[in-house]
Amino acid sequence: MGIVEGLKVLVTASTRGLGRGAAEVLLDQGAYVVINGRNPENVSKALSELKSRYGERVHGVVADLTSKEDVYRLVDEAVKYLGGLDSLVYITGPPRPGKFTEIGVDEWEYNARLLILNAIWLVNAALPHLRKSSNPSIVFSTSIAVKEPIPYLALSNVLRIGIHGLMKTLARELAPEGIRVNAVLPGHIETERNRRLIEDRALREGKTYEEVYREYASEIPMRRLGKPTEFGWVVTFLVSKYASYVTGASIPVDGGLLRSHF
Repeated sequence: MGIVEGLKVLVTASTRGLGRGAAEVLLDQGAYVVINGRNPENVSKALSELKSRYGERVHGVVADLTSKEDVYRLVDEAVKYLGGLDSLVYITGPPRPGKFTEIGVDEWEYNARLLILNAIWLVNAALPHLRKSSNPSIVFSTSIAVKEPIPYLALSNVLRIGIHGLMKTLARELAPEGIRVNAVLPGHIETERNRRLIEDRALREGKTYEEVYREYASEIPMRRLGKPTEFGWVVTFLVSKYASYVTGASIPVDGGLLRSHF
């Protein structure tokens, strides 16, 4: 019997990468899961692969997280399919790399919707349903950049910090209702996003992909990049009853990369 047996979970941006890793572990541990993506082909492919292993315990909804209307529809469809909601796992696609001076005002506005506003919309839409659950929780995925800014990732460094302000605020306000709210901070995980970052750095520094990959790994005390399912296990723990006294926490999943003391 899995540690989240029977729980009803919505995982956003989950057709691949971190979201897919979280969805797979949640399903493996007995949850009913709605996955989401904005590309219909990606949603269809991921859903087909997951259904072959987990049957009707998984459902997919196409929705663009930068659209408020799509976000509210996503929650409505997830609740309708699941018959309720026990947990919201918030993950978004990553912003592009770049220095502050390379990013236009319109890009900042778009990424504010991608990295902050959609989280507010999702929580507003999900709260009435979470309040009916016997084990309600919200898990936000952000980045280790909220504790130690990462060079050439201005959008992520600036905007993801807002999610931690939201997480801490919600953790305090919702704790009396029994709704737990936490954050997971992934470091270098083997995802398409990190592959693009490695390619970008290799191009900027005139190195090969393999050279930069080794440099990435050498910076990590565990000497390797993480796997999406290793991120997924931490998410699944936070959703489970075993984290019943954990709220307001920011948990790095980074192989020891963070040097900060808090």
